[in-house]
Amino acid sequence: MRVHAQILAGGLALLLTSVAAWPANLVEVYEQALRNDPLIREAEANRLATLEARPQARANWLPQLVATGSIERSDSERSQIFMQQVDPLDPNSAVVPVNFTTRADGVETTAYSIRLTQSVFRWDRWVALRRAGRGGGRARVGYRAAPPGLRGRGAPRALYLPGAQGTGGDTRGA
Repeated sequence: MRVHAQILAGGLALLLTSVAAWPANLVEVYEQALRNDPLIREAEANRLATLEARPQARANWLPQLVATGSIERSDSERSQIFMQQVDPLDPNSAVVPVNFTTRADGVETTAYSIRLTQSVFRWDRWVALRRAGRGGGRARVGYRAAPPGLRGRGAPRALYLPGAQGTGGDTRGA
């Protein structure tokens, strides 16, 4: 009787732990593989880099604004000792040393500058803008064309049918 209770408890424990692992269908596994595929991730990174070229080329034509500022604080003290006669009218009076100290506490110097530059004409920037304009269309087309290369890597043909019910169709969201 005790053995039957242990087997029943073990079977129940296996049943409860297996419920936590939900089965995945083929489409879910394929979509997860698409998200983690290094070729697709590389194609996406290249596409984003190519699409970013146009805003960067356009930014070269915007004015360049540079602002700087500085605050400097200094404390200084200067001492001098010089000899002075006690009575300047009496030439025989004693000469005594006099200590003369000057102090400057908390002297602040503040400086600001703003510089605005704008290029009038630069041929290299025109060429970069033209090249970036052409690359954006190629990036979108190249990214859309990349996933069918997965067919040769063992993905079932049924998953590529666009709009088919229950299949992955176009899972990239592009």
